[in-house]
Amino acid sequence: MEGGFLLKRFCFIVWLTAALLLLSGCTKLEMHYTIEENGTVEARYIIAASRQAEAYADIQDMVDAAMEEAELNGFSVSLYHEEGYIGIEADKTIKIEDFSKADSRMLGFDALPSIIQDFSWDYEPSVFQSVYKIKIDIDLRNIVDQKALDILPSDIRKLAEEAFETSEAKFHITLPGQTVNTNADETEEVKGKNAVRYSWTLRPGEYKTLMIHASLDKKNTKNQLILGIGAGLALLSAIAYLLIRKAKKKTLCNPN
Repeated sequence: MEGGFLLKRFCFIVWLTAALLLLSGCTKLEMHYTIEENGTVEARYIIAASRQAEAYADIQDMVDAAMEEAELNGFSVSLYHEEGYIGIEADKTIKIEDFSKADSRMLGFDALPSIIQDFSWDYEPSVFQSVYKIKIDIDLRNIVDQKALDILPSDIRKLAEEAFETSEAKFHITLPGQTVNTNADETEEVKGKNAVRYSWTLRPGEYKTLMIHASLDKKNTKNQLILGIGAGLALLSAIAYLLIRKAKKKTLCNPN
């Protein structure tokens, strides 16, 4: 059981590490998370290797390992063949009943991949706005085993070092509302939605905390409340007018 758990936890990164060590091209790791106001989280990730690596490693074994890891965590998996890469694309829809109680499982993994060292989520709803805060610690410092790299033949080691330098990991998180504070490399308004997409690009050897603080202004709720208050005041005014009119009428009919 313990061995299976460790495989489940680390298989994801083992695949990427092996690719980095052996590729003559580069690897691609992309993670996408779209968090909706209604509690739905769409999780998607791509992990792929340059086809040039087929001359140095059994890419299919790596693809199979990554696919197994994704399926163990409940993702739907399809093969990825784009831009000279071969790998997998994994998708998962997660429904969260109570955002205030959400934890790292909203990322789609029972146990966090080893490149994600820590995760924190804070959700503060109110009548007029909802506040979202998210922090994810990404650690790519030990993604390559330097000892394993050192024992490679010099020509293969050179190729591996070149792959190390050209590889990158991209992280994308879409949150409702507008940005209050973030350290994202790029931000982009989502067309047709009151949401922002935050993006970071990291390279092997880096450590970074991805941070977002966003606020969703509930304009519809505010407008409905204002309309409700206005309607209530209008009704009270009408009732008061009728009562005063009725009292005056009664006085006129009974002057004594």
